[in-house]
This record gives sequence, C-alpha cells and structure tokens, in this order.
Amino acid sequence: NVYGVNNPHYASGLNNLAGLYEMMNRYNESEELYNQSLEIISRVLGAGHPDYLATLNNLALLQQRLGNYVEAEKMYKQNIEKTKADLGTSHPNYAASLSNLASLYEKTTRYSDAQLLFEEVLEVRRKSLGINHPAFNTTLANLARLYTLLKMYNKADEFWEQAIKNYIHEINTFFPTMSEREKAMFFQTISKFFEQYNSYVLLRLNENPMVLATMYNNQLTTKALLLNSSNKVRKRIFSSKDQTLIKNYKNWQSQKEYLAKLYTMPKDDVKKQKINVDSLEAANNSLEKKLTSSSEIFRKNSEKQVFDWKDIQKKLKKNEAAVEIIRFNKYKFDSAGYYTDTAYYAALIVRHQTENHPEMVFFDHGAEMETKFIKRYKNTIKFKVEDPLSYNTYWKEIQEKVGNAKKVYVSPDGVYNSLNINTLYDIDTKKFVFDKLDIQMVSNTKDLLIAERKRNPNKDIFLGGNPDFLFQNATNTNVVYKSELSQLPGTEKEVQLISGLMERKNWKTKLFTGKLATEENIKSMENPRVIHIATHGFFEKDAPDNEKNQKKIKENPLFRSGLLLAGASITIQNRKLASSLPQKAENITEDGILTAYEAMNLNLDNTELVVLSACETGVGEIKNGEGVYGLQRSFLVAGTKALIISLWKVNDETTQKLMTYFYENWSRNSNIREAFHDAQEKLKIEFPEPYYWGAFLILGE
Repeated sequence: NVYGVNNPHYASGLNNLAGLYEMMNRYNESEELYNQSLEIISRVLGAGHPDYLATLNNLALLQQRLGNYVEAEKMYKQNIEKTKADLGTSHPNYAASLSNLASLYEKTTRYSDAQLLFEEVLEVRRKSLGINHPAFNTTLANLARLYTLLKMYNKADEFWEQAIKNYIHEINTFFPTMSEREKAMFFQTISKFFEQYNSYVLLRLNENPMVLATMYNNQLTTKALLLNSSNKVRKRIFSSKDQTLIKNYKNWQSQKEYLAKLYTMPKDDVKKQKINVDSLEAANNSLEKKLTSSSEIFRKNSEKQVFDWKDIQKKLKKNEAAVEIIRFNKYKFDSAGYYTDTAYYAALIVRHQTENHPEMVFFDHGAEMETKFIKRYKNTIKFKVEDPLSYNTYWKEIQEKVGNAKKVYVSPDGVYNSLNINTLYDIDTKKFVFDKLDIQMVSNTKDLLIAERKRNPNKDIFLGGNPDFLFQNATNTNVVYKSELSQLPGTEKEVQLISGLMERKNWKTKLFTGKLATEENIKSMENPRVIHIATHGFFEKDAPDNEKNQKKIKENPLFRSGLLLAGASITIQNRKLASSLPQKAENITEDGILTAYEAMNLNLDNTELVVLSACETGVGEIKNGEGVYGLQRSFLVAGTKALIISLWKVNDETTQKLMTYFYENWSRNSNIREAFHDAQEKLKIEFPEPYYWGAFLILGE
C-alpha cells in the first residue's frame, strides 16, 4: 500500500514470506513468492544486485530441497557468475556461492567436483575471513567429512583435528557472554560435529588408534559443558556490592561481546576500521585475570584451560581408573552425511598403566540397551529378583578393561544415567559391583582436575520433610481442596531423627516440616553446610496442555522437574481450575513447587552436601553429552559439592535407616563417600536386595 508492488521493500517482504512458507513445508507458495521477488528486484535493481543474488540463492536452496537438482545447479552457477563479475573471486560472498554448489555436488554424489569447490572455498575464506571465522571452520568440517567419504584418511585426520581446535576456540570465544538458552542453541549446532567424529573414530580405529585420544579429549571439553549458569554468575557479582568487581565485570562483558562481533567480520572490514584485535584480546585477558582473582564464582564458570586424557591419568593412583561413557548415533558420511537410528555406546578407559591412548569398549546394540535391557533391569530391581544379565550387558567388558582397579571414576551418558552400576550382579562371582569396586560418579572425568574446595567449617544443617501439601497460602479461600498428593509421615520421622542425631553432635539444625516446609524457606537458605529434603520429587516428560508458557516449558526440561513442598496440592488443583475458573487461580509469589530451574539459582556455593531423600530425584530428561536435565543438575549448578539422589521409588523404613547410618558415620568420618558407602553396606546386610540399598547414589565430591 505504501510503496506499490514495484519496490525493493515489497520484494523483500515477499522473500521473507517465502522463507516462512518454506519452513512450513508450503513449497509451492514459497517458490511462487521467491520468483515474484526475483522478478521485481531484477526489474528495479538489476540482476547483479546483492538482493537479487540473495533471493536467487534462496530459490536454489528450495529447489535442492525439493530434489530439483538440475534447476538448483543452474541457479547456483548463475549466482556464482554474477557474484564473480560484481565482487571478484576473493570476496566472502563468492565463497558462499561456491560452497552452496559444492554441497549440491556432495548431495548428488559428485564427490570430486565437491572436493575441488570446497578446497577453493577454504582458501578464499582463509584469506578474506581468517582461520578463526565460523564460516572457515564450517568449510574445514565439510572437507573433513568429504575426505572421510573419499577414504583420504590422512587428510581427513588433519582436517578433523583442525576443525576440533577451531570449534573449541568458538566455544571459548562465544560462550562467556551468552545466556543459558543461547549457549544451548549454539552448542546444539556444533555438537553435531563432535558426534560425527565419534563415527569417524570407528572407521579409523584400527589404522590410527590415536583417534581414541582425540575422542576422549573431546569429551573432556564438551561433556556437561552447559553445566553452569551465566545468570547465576551475573547475579552473584551484582549482589556483591563490590563496585570495582561490578565495573570490571561490565567492562569484560562489553569487550567480550565486541570481540565476538569482530571475529565474525571479514578481515578487510576490520582492517579498514583500523581495529587492532590483538591489543583488544590482550586487554580483555588482563581484565579476565582480575575478575578471576577477585571472584571465585567467575573463575569457576570461565575456566578455559583445555585438558587431555594424560592430565586425567596423572591424577589417577595405581589402583584407579577413569571411564568416559559416550552415547552417539551412527553417522553415514555419504550424500552430504546423515544420522541413522542406530545408537552406539563407547566406554573410553584410562588407567595408571595406560600407554599411548585410552582403551575402548564398544557397544553396537544401544537401542536394546535403552529399551528392553533397561526395562529388564528396572523390573528385577522392582520385584526384588536376581538379575543374571544386566552385569554382562552394561559392565562386564568394562570391568575386564579396568583390570585390578579398586576405584573407578565413571562419567555416565545416555542409559547409564538410568541405572546404578553398584547394583549390577555378576552371576559368575556371585557379587555385586558394589562388593568389588568403589564406583565414583562424576559429570565429567575432568572433575578430577578441579582444585579441592575449602570445606565449610560451619556445622549447620537445613532439614525439610513431610510438607503440608494442603497448606492454604493462596489468596483463593472459596474452594474446598482435596489433596492430590499423599502425605509423607515417614519423612517427618526421618528428618526428626537426623535433627536429633546432629544436635547431639553439636550441629545447629533448622527443621521445617508441615506448614513450615515451604518453598520460601528453602529459597531463604544461604549456604548451609548440609541440606536434607525429604518429600515427593517429580519429573514430567511432557508439559501439561493447559500449562502457561508452554513453549518455554517444553524447551527447557528444568521447568518440568522439581520438589513438591507445602501448598503444592493447592497449586496443582488451581492449575486445573484455571482453564474453567481463571479467577480462582492462585495469586502468590511462591506456589509450593520448587522447579529444577529455580533450584539452579539457589545460593549453595559453600554447601558441602545436598541430600534429596525423595522418590526418583535422579530422574530427568537425559541429553547426550550433558547428563540428566533435572534436580541433580540444578543443585550441582547451584554450587553444592556433593549430592545424594534416588533413581527409583524408595521404601520409607529402609530410607530412614540408610540416612541415619549415613549421618552417624559422617559425624565420625569427614569423608562423605566413605560414610555413605559404609551406610549402604550396613543396610545391605539387613536388606540384601538392591531395591533397598541401591536406590540412592552420590554425585560430585
């Protein structure tokens, strides 16, 4: 209406709408609008204009998606010729045009043609963008994949290694100033490359076993990479009231964002603006050192040192081993690459005696491990019957590789987050793993390298149990509520027993039960040495249909996991009422449901131990390479040094016994793991079935 149809603004609108239709799979409408946009731009601005070339490229990509490869190739070539004529062969846009045609050739199995074009793209991008530019690294990855397909393995080795190095540089460059959501989205794009490398390892293992070292090193760099909180760092620094620290943090963040922008610009543009990137980097590094020295939480969350498997080995004693478990989907390198439904598991093992590279145990039946085998394991636990098979499925081959090790650090992935290795029963020796090994679960074996944290000298413990789920702290008092949740008198007895025991050991206890076991009281905690919460835990696989902010909740599983506290039943019922009686929905700040997302931002930097004595507090959404997105993740992010969680529904009586034994042991022995192991051992004598003594496991420490 404003400009008429023969105007670049109108053409741009058509192009944007065409792109949306393409995303919605409305391909005919998309193609029609792209063509209209092209026709207008050609007539008004000319066929050499950048807007014309961008739209032509979009149309070519659509044709490729539709399988119209001849038409797509014709358009790509037209784009290349016009870009070459207008901008020359050293411009980044020319490289982008070549790259699109190379991808088409790879897709249509014209591999030699694709190779030549990608190699040209690499050189143009090296000169015009530099080796740290994301586009340059994308080309490295494309060539690594293509050389693999062409069985040019020596070149492939070189390009995989260089691309890995560059991706790690990208992580260190872009991560520090990103929000949690931005980090997750960014890492989702580059994590695919690391997963592809795992399939490459299987092809190269026999001829070049050193790829196992790279595979392990990749895990050290990327596993549980998102297990930190930028929001938490910012919140702690700004609440410190240290004006120098706050000023330095703001300056560092601003400089970091500016540097990240410069890294994505063409080299000529940076040079024209007379920007000295080296001096800016030096200044930012200097500021980072100041922040690291003045803020412990900043130091923990900005660690950029790259470790390798040999660093882990140096920390191991002669009778110890480290195991990195990696879950990945099989990747096929032909026709531009694609993932299959085949799930693989690899256990990479490092011992004090390891030479040259880690050893590997490979499982090619991941789908069965994640379905019928884990179901069988859980059923044998639930029904308290002997399990002669799970040990062979999940651990026997790993046990053979760890040899005579007495202590094994295990970093789980995938299905290994759903079982307790200690409860696996060796039918040949008639022993559980618990009887033979000291298994220590870690988020990443890199945790072995973290400097020992100062112990909290205080003797204070926060205890919460048996919340009054019908506690009416809502403004709505006209509705008669019935409890959606069963009360937990056993947990009240549990926390009272522990409170009395710890008081006799001269500990300062804060006990919250019934109406006092509220979300507000938990959030008011400031770094107690120990937190013990006994209540219902929950994890919803999918967000409820009537849930507000449904998209946000589905995207982030931390909103779907949590602890139920005083008033939770009121909240649950009000949410059900909200659709038909919106005026009766609760109107309170805290709703009695402490989500994992909220728990992540608790102030627990000096907390030594959190015990979640509730059913299935270790359950959550398992993400490859990241662990379980649930309560366990959140409390570790919040800062606790160690965490005790459960994997299945627990028995009240035996849980009380286990926890009492544990605190009695710990009051005599400051080592949390030893105290917990001895408590399980004592309970196991009374109740031999793993259902009773194996529900809980300890993380961190």
